[in-house]
Amino acid sequence: LGFILFISLASHGETSTSPGPRSTKEADFLFQEGKTALEKKEYKQAARSLEHFRDRYPTDERFLDASLQLMQTYELLNQYDPLVRIAKSTLHLQLSNGQIAEAKTYLAEGYLGLKKYAEASMTADEVITSYPDSHSIPEAKLVKLDGLIAQKKLSLAKSLHQQMEKDLSPTGGSNFKDQLSLRDVRIQVSFCEEQSTSKEASEDLQLRYYHDKRLCFAEIVPHLQASSKTQVHDWCAAFDHFATEVKNGGLEKFAREKVMKDLSEVKEKVKCNGHIPAQN
Repeated sequence: LGFILFISLASHGETSTSPGPRSTKEADFLFQEGKTALEKKEYKQAARSLEHFRDRYPTDERFLDASLQLMQTYELLNQYDPLVRIAKSTLHLQLSNGQIAEAKTYLAEGYLGLKKYAEASMTADEVITSYPDSHSIPEAKLVKLDGLIAQKKLSLAKSLHQQMEKDLSPTGGSNFKDQLSLRDVRIQVSFCEEQSTSKEASEDLQLRYYHDKRLCFAEIVPHLQASSKTQVHDWCAAFDHFATEVKNGGLEKFAREKVMKDLSEVKEKVKCNGHIPAQN
């Protein structure tokens, strides 16, 4: 039916991509098609329909709704350049405080996806500070947390994470708890990665460094969740980097082999290939 309507509109010359009102029927069709496609997880179709709607009907009363749905669509598609574009243009509209917070949170997520971590943290912090009652606050805090972790501002990240855990209600959603748990592992892994030494250091100092860093990684293992492939992937990637560091370090062969054996014993507790923690 949607296809037939689209052909009918086209036959009347009403599918031009130029802006401005053309047909109430076409506006209804495009908006509903985009909304339905988003609900069906047909994100590419949703993006096409909603972009077309916004281009042709900028004065339609549903323009803001279409913009918010389009931002959600681009986030789900991991297409961050258009997400930033739509978020910035939406912020020029007349919005309520809640709508400003939602659009700015999408903007922060776009910056995060583009690896503009400072901008992501700053924009998310604007939401947290200026719109504390917004429903976008939990997501804004996660974006700020991710930005801090990516910038290696680990003390600030740990402080924010602890505050978020403290603020989490006992009946808080399990998905949000899982998101916090994931960030906790990332912070811990980042703390381990921050430890460093030099090839020029004495062998005793290098051995002590490798021992402490191995323990750092080992202490994370019990906290890895079998349901989170991302947590295990983050740990395994960092641990493999650590193993390469040992191989390329300045230890004598016998000492290096001993350290590598110790590392293997830790890694055996985590099935990195399958991304599932080993069961005790």
